[in-house]
Amino acid sequence: MSYLEQITIGIPVRIDSWERKRNLLALLHYISSSGMRVHVWDAGSEECQFPDDICSKITYTYERDENLVYHKTRYVNLLLREISTPIVAIWDADIIFSLSQLGASIQAIIERKYVMSIPYNGVVKMLSKKQSEAYILSGQRYDHLVSHDDMYARLMWRPSCGGVFVVDREKYLRYGGDNERFISWGPEDAERIRRMEILGESVHWTNGGPLYHLWHPRGENSRYSIEKLAFINRMEFIKVCSMGQNELRAYVKSW
Repeated sequence: MSYLEQITIGIPVRIDSWERKRNLLALLHYISSSGMRVHVWDAGSEECQFPDDICSKITYTYERDENLVYHKTRYVNLLLREISTPIVAIWDADIIFSLSQLGASIQAIIERKYVMSIPYNGVVKMLSKKQSEAYILSGQRYDHLVSHDDMYARLMWRPSCGGVFVVDREKYLRYGGDNERFISWGPEDAERIRRMEILGESVHWTNGGPLYHLWHPRGENSRYSIEKLAFINRMEFIKVCSMGQNELRAYVKSW
């Protein structure tokens, strides 16, 4: 069995703008030739329609969800439980990065027994609206991103950890899966890594290259839009980070 046969790409998404759908289609076009399994879990007010050539290459689940807040961590866990391959990459719909970096993460999990790997070097390059349109017009070629890399703005000047992560599915679920106490957009990416570290599991990072983020409008689920939920999310992050290993193990079992 090859490494690619052991992984499924899980894409949790709420299609809240036509740019989000455009980005999702670009991502599916990019990864469709790899032969990897892909499962899109769409939770929103309207079911997405895909071209026939895409439909034949993916598993698509639609769940009607008209809540204002997109509870992403819940849908991540639904994907993890539904998928049957030993390795899962949870991949945001607006993200493109080198598939060779994904291969390095798969190898680290299989051969070096990591529970989690981040398949990029901590650098996120943000494409503007026009730059994203240019990428689409290029035929969604990865070499277009590489050749224009210097033109893209870097997100923060410290390592990022969001956008995509790769896990040993069964082990990650035993460690709690995603923390569903993060109800809206927030620090769940950082919590995920810190929780693994407290539980005694080092997180693997690849050093092959950055992650590219395609532009989309920043709606209610792409920022701290509800202050009460933002406060709850921050307090949950602090709570987890302040725990020792035994306390955290007990806490995870209560989920």
